[in-house]
Amino acid sequence: MKRIIDSILKHKKLVVIIFTAATIISFGLALLVNVNYDLQSYLPQDTPSTKSLEVMSSQFEETIFNVNIMIPDASVTDALDLKEQIKEKEYVLSVLWLDDYVDVTLPVEVLPKETTDQYYKDNNALFMVTVETDNYPPVLAELQELVGDGGHISGRLVELSMAQSATQSEISQILVYAIPVVAIVLILATHSWLEPVLMLLAIAVGIALNMGTNVFLEDISFLTQAVAAILQLAVSMDYAIFLLHRFSDYRKKYDNTEDAMRAATKDALPTLMASSITTFIGFLALVLMRFQIGPDLGIVLAKGVFFSIISVSFFLPSITILFVKWIDKTEHRSFLPSFNWLAKINFRMMPLIIIIVVVVTVPSFLGQRHNEFIYGMGAFQENSRESLDDQAVKDVYGVETQMVILVPKGQWGQEINMIQEFQTYPEVKSIMSYVTMIGPNIPPEVLSESQISSLLSEDYSRIILQVISAEEGEHAFGLIERVRETVDKYYEEDTHLVGSSVITYDMAQTIQADDIVVNGIAILAIFLTILFTFKSISVPIILVFAIELSIWINLSFPYFTQAPLNYIGYLIISTVQLGATVDYGVLYTQNYLENRQTMNKKDAFFFTVNQSAQSVIPPALILSIVGFILGAVSTIQMVSELGITLGRGATISLLMTLIFVPVAYYLFDSIVEKTTLYTKFLGKEESDEKAQ
Repeated sequence: MKRIIDSILKHKKLVVIIFTAATIISFGLALLVNVNYDLQSYLPQDTPSTKSLEVMSSQFEETIFNVNIMIPDASVTDALDLKEQIKEKEYVLSVLWLDDYVDVTLPVEVLPKETTDQYYKDNNALFMVTVETDNYPPVLAELQELVGDGGHISGRLVELSMAQSATQSEISQILVYAIPVVAIVLILATHSWLEPVLMLLAIAVGIALNMGTNVFLEDISFLTQAVAAILQLAVSMDYAIFLLHRFSDYRKKYDNTEDAMRAATKDALPTLMASSITTFIGFLALVLMRFQIGPDLGIVLAKGVFFSIISVSFFLPSITILFVKWIDKTEHRSFLPSFNWLAKINFRMMPLIIIIVVVVTVPSFLGQRHNEFIYGMGAFQENSRESLDDQAVKDVYGVETQMVILVPKGQWGQEINMIQEFQTYPEVKSIMSYVTMIGPNIPPEVLSESQISSLLSEDYSRIILQVISAEEGEHAFGLIERVRETVDKYYEEDTHLVGSSVITYDMAQTIQADDIVVNGIAILAIFLTILFTFKSISVPIILVFAIELSIWINLSFPYFTQAPLNYIGYLIISTVQLGATVDYGVLYTQNYLENRQTMNKKDAFFFTVNQSAQSVIPPALILSIVGFILGAVSTIQMVSELGITLGRGATISLLMTLIFVPVAYYLFDSIVEKTTLYTKFLGKEESDEKAQ
């Protein structure tokens, strides 16, 4: 370690040049990173809906419709003309309308009402369109221009377009708001006007290296792209703060600044490594999710922690020594007050603190387990065209969705019986299939390909259920289970169920299954890391309980406020808050164990609370403020919700670290000493002798 530190400081200019060059290259590489905006593509390949979608894509030209286009006050002729204009677009794979099922040259009044009401209701023409593109906003804009101000467009294309637009435009906007706020917090936490600039520069280098190396991944999700940089800034700033605090302390002991930095780096690195490893493991636990958004986000965030610690350990000492004269010239008094008042309150309120912790533990745990969850992208921004269009379609055609069933071709008796059972479902609005549209008595061979291509393939008969149901929720998921049970009753194998609600259902099942595994492994890994770091049994129990209780309180807020919570955000925040904020407890523990060797229990309590608050409050404030900024700025509901939950969680974890953890160490002081190897606390007699 000493040789590495000596080498860094000896070649500090070269180190700065290397990191600067790597940062510039990384910025260029970051522009080449592919971003995936489709959450459904992260489902495991072995889920039923993924397999079914592959089969349908191979058997039928028409896949799942991802765009609804509604034109009000349209005649049949107008609708047919628009259909042809839509079909001419190079990104349009198929357009389905009324004329694909009935003869629209006949008067609408004589056509089957159950069919016409799906595509032509009250003179509102509704087209089911399948679009294939990777660049969603221009396609949506072109379709909106085609249908004009009176037309309405909804569906997954709109969701993906909003995600892509927001991700591309909001990252810089979020950073513009966050960086000045972070700088203000750093000014309060340091003794020089220049130190915050150096800290931000060091973390910016780590962020650039992380985002640039994403080019070596196949792609990253829009969620990762939206939150990775801001989360890396928030969770790793405490590394820079801690190192420069140590440097400031050691400058009082050494005349030579390089000697002071050498001693500070050597002293700080063990704590930095312990803190970064817990965060790294917390993020890396997401890799265990079967829903691949977890590995996507986990790898990038864990990689970000690695590059931040590399930048803080190598780049920050070098650039600090180069600018040390300017640090001295821009020195100012500390703006942070003493926190002895907090220690006094904690000491006096110990019984009440313990009672509160005991009282809130069970309700918080149960509350966060009984939240109402959503699994999709969430709602559109209020009063946006996308939101108004979506509501306009629902006002005419209701809250509907389609399910597509593939069954073996030619087994007409079973198909008729199954369809008759579906017709008894109150949610089923209409059923389109070869049996209902043409009839089993007419051989497919006598019909043209265009007449049957959407209903029959070489191997399968395709049945389209139009159901009155939302895309997700308890009722929607229950309906999917009933449909699958009915299909299984008539066919033993080789059946497939496809639809956006079916994909969301499988997404929910996959994510829920990840919950216990991911959180369990994260807790165990961080527990073991703390255990080996401090060589103690009691310390990881206290710290993990404190942070887990913080998480339970945080995630029970939606339950008690009756607000639905995005399950992806719920799962991610569990590991992110655990990994990011356990650092605060690690730092407090390090200080307490050191102080307890030279102070009695009470003095160590007061001194450590004041000492740790100075170091813990700035990074916790940064994480909390950045989270709330993310929540306020992002128009993507999932990202906004994640930011608000993270900001609230960081605040709760800070309070738990500075209020409950000190009380726990004070009350269990003798147990901590007995269960921690190579630790000898100052005894009462030794304390009395020292006082004399």
